[in-house]
This record gives sequence, C-alpha cells and structure tokens, in this order.
Amino acid sequence: MGIKDYLPDFKESLTSFYEESLKGALENKSSEYKNLLEKHLNHWYRTQKILIAIMLAIFLLLLIAYFWQDYPIPKYITLGIIIGLLGYYIRKNYDDNLTSELLFNYDSEEEDNK
Repeated sequence: MGIKDYLPDFKESLTSFYEESLKGALENKSSEYKNLLEKHLNHWYRTQKILIAIMLAIFLLLLIAYFWQDYPIPKYITLGIIIGLLGYYIRKNYDDNLTSELLFNYDSEEEDNK
C-alpha cells in the first residue's frame, strides 16, 4: 500500500465541486459576455460607418469650397444637400436604444454587485 491509498481523492472532489457550483455560473457569464460583445461590435460597426461618412462629407465640402469658384448659388445649394444627407445618414444609423442599453447596463450591474 502506498501513500496514495491514505490521501483523499482530490481530483474527484474538485470535479464534483466544479460541476455543482462553478459550471453553471461560468456558462451563464460566458453567454452574457458573448451577447455583450456582439452588441458592442455591432455598435462599433455602425459608429465606424458614421465616422467614414463624416470624413467623406468633410472631404467633399472642402473640395467644393476650394475648387468650385464659379456661380456661388449652386455651390451653396450643393453644400446644403451634402450636409442634409449626412445628417439623415447619421440619424438613420444611430440607434438610441442600443446606446442607452450599453451605457445603463454597466450601472445596473455595478449596483447589483454592491
């Protein structure tokens, strides 16, 4: 008989402890974090599209302002149309519900932990 026969079975006790108390909590938290990550990635994708649209609009505005020297009335109409389309595009792609959910979700979790 060796010393292993007198010691308790640590492997079995750790396995049962993991299955009883940790497994459910880890699976629950991992699914929560996966959903939160997907929401953040979708939000960042929309934000990235908005930033690209803003940069393109600024480029077009500068291009028109510097190189369109003739007839100022159509120039100002074109500038107004570009600014209006940019505002519409930003408003269309901006999701208030997702932003408020992402911002206020952290506050409620911090209050629950206290």
